[in-house]
Amino acid sequence: MKPFSNTRVLCIFIVVLFCFLSLTALLVAYQQKEIMRKNAYRDIVEDSEIMASALLESILKSDYVTIRTIVKEMSKKRNEFHEIRVTSPNGFEIAGYKNNRVTEGETYSVNKEVMFEQKKLATIFLHGDYHSVDIMVDQLRNRLIFAGVAITLMLGSALWFLFRYMAIEPLEQTVNNRTQALLYANKKLQNEIEERNTIQQKLIASENRFKYLISKSPAIIYTCKPDDEMTVTFVSENAKSILGYEPQVFLSDNKFWSGRVHPEDTPRFMSELRDVLSKGGHSQEYRFLHSDGSYRWIRDDMILACAESGEPVEILGSCIDITEHKKIEEQLRQSQKMESIGTLAGGVAHDFNNTLTAIISYGTLAKRRIDNDETTLEYINEMLNGAKRAADLTQSLLAFSRKQIISPKLQNLNSIVANMEKMLRRIIGEDIKFRAVLDSRDINVKVDTAQIDQVLLNLVTNARDAMPDGGDLIIETNIVNNCSEVNLLKSSGICAVLSVSDTGRGIDQHAIDNIFEPFFTTKEVGKGTGLGLSIVYGIVKQHGGEIAVESKIGKGTTFKIYLPLVDAEGDEEESEADMQAPLGKGETILLADDDAGVRKVVNLHLTMSGYKVIEAENGEEAVSKYIGNFLENKEWVDLLLIDVIMPVKNGRDAYEEIKTINPDIKAIFMSGYTDDIISQKGIVQGGFNFMSKPPDHDELLRKIRTVLDRHDTACTALGA
Repeated sequence: MKPFSNTRVLCIFIVVLFCFLSLTALLVAYQQKEIMRKNAYRDIVEDSEIMASALLESILKSDYVTIRTIVKEMSKKRNEFHEIRVTSPNGFEIAGYKNNRVTEGETYSVNKEVMFEQKKLATIFLHGDYHSVDIMVDQLRNRLIFAGVAITLMLGSALWFLFRYMAIEPLEQTVNNRTQALLYANKKLQNEIEERNTIQQKLIASENRFKYLISKSPAIIYTCKPDDEMTVTFVSENAKSILGYEPQVFLSDNKFWSGRVHPEDTPRFMSELRDVLSKGGHSQEYRFLHSDGSYRWIRDDMILACAESGEPVEILGSCIDITEHKKIEEQLRQSQKMESIGTLAGGVAHDFNNTLTAIISYGTLAKRRIDNDETTLEYINEMLNGAKRAADLTQSLLAFSRKQIISPKLQNLNSIVANMEKMLRRIIGEDIKFRAVLDSRDINVKVDTAQIDQVLLNLVTNARDAMPDGGDLIIETNIVNNCSEVNLLKSSGICAVLSVSDTGRGIDQHAIDNIFEPFFTTKEVGKGTGLGLSIVYGIVKQHGGEIAVESKIGKGTTFKIYLPLVDAEGDEEESEADMQAPLGKGETILLADDDAGVRKVVNLHLTMSGYKVIEAENGEEAVSKYIGNFLENKEWVDLLLIDVIMPVKNGRDAYEEIKTINPDIKAIFMSGYTDDIISQKGIVQGGFNFMSKPPDHDELLRKIRTVLDRHDTACTALGA
């Protein structure tokens, strides 16, 4: 028999045993109940007879008190009586007892007649129930059932232990073994589930990280099928931020991408796209139409992914917006052009300035020899004005390449604008209406005229380009009383204003925010260097000024330049005193220059002005002649007028060598080279007296006189 069948048999046996013992207890209780009721009724009958005997004597004596006492004692003896009554033959109640207890169970009644000499003296009536008997029977039944339960439990336990030893313990061992196997399998399964969950979480984290990196990447990541249609299967989310299109549009329309390539780039784009399958990848640059309507330069890199068998599986690609890179390339090309222009300007400036020096010098000398011939004098003045304009043109060229030396002087801003008006009218053309609104007051500022001319030239050129269909161009000068608004911290609080206004297309706020940055331009590629306004900004800042721009789209633009106003009273007195160039007092000047034409004309000019001149064609000869003059004439040279750049030995080295002989030697340096070349020789940084070629000869005489009359050495501030 199987263990499970033995257990079932045991359980059935215990249940049957319990039922048998319970039925036996009930049967015994029922039999005992009947016996106890018969005995109780017999006892009551005997009690009634005893009571009748006791009452006989009292009835005969008519002792009713005793009769009642006997009834009362009988009621106390048996509490199961509900009623005791003693009546006379005629039904009169002699004595009685009755309680209010509720009848429980089965009742009984006993009538006993009291006889004396066959004469009925009274009747005794007893009425009660078997409640006390039933209680005893119930107690007996319960005890029997309890005993049956106890016997069942003891016997069942004994049998249970017996069966457990024989059948259940092997079963439990089998169950335990299987349970352990299930627990091990369950634990292994849980570990696998946890490991799978961990891998899944890592996979989700990796996927989220991948999505985040792609969304923040500057490149659009995409995939497509290696078929003839190049069907796009994936486009990263950052396509929206880079190109302005949702990724879904690339997936829904396979020709969407190629349809937005610039028409000029489309043939090359399609040709190189077809080479992907044969070459295994490609990289190309083309223009792509942004959602805002502008074209962006895109660098598209594609690679062909293949299976181990070599069969193409997928094409992976990335697109990067290289528009800014293209702009930087263009700026670099423009910068290289500017560097070339600067190098050309430097080379031209030196030779051209030497030539202009001869022209201006000889023209000035010729002018002084003519007294009454007004026609010839007019010709010479025109020649000198042309030469000076050529010199200013050279300075403008150097300003454009940022290689000029700053030479600020007291000027009337109105005069600067008036002198440039004729040139500006030629620049803007006939379809633009030009007006110059000049303040009636003298606006005295300390500026470099050539640089302010360059500022006007750049601003007017920009205004012209902003009005391709014509318009109005206005240049105004004015004086404002509160310069603190433009951060010109002058004690007087007054500054000069030069404004250039046009009625052109206007400039948006983004362009205004970046308008003075180098290489920033709103013009088409090839039509602007992006340097014009940055040069203007740099020049204004060098003069201690500020520049502001106001513009409205479709209304026009106004540039306002704020310059410190200069008190011209002291300068006017000095200018009036200096109108006549001071003459020499017989001082000796050592003139060193490698250009024979310059030496000749300057020598002639200085000799006619009362100076003694010793010429030298290079620095080495200058040192030699300085020493020779001392040995021959026993006196020092009073002033060195020396070119900065010369062969054999440059002017700075010659000056330093002469200074070791005479520490008090005074010098004025001249040069037609650009600022960067002169700076390499330490002339500007060293604070030496300097004049640019071609020099104005009256100004040169005033400079020589000023240096000779000072009591300090030549190493003084440039402004002296």
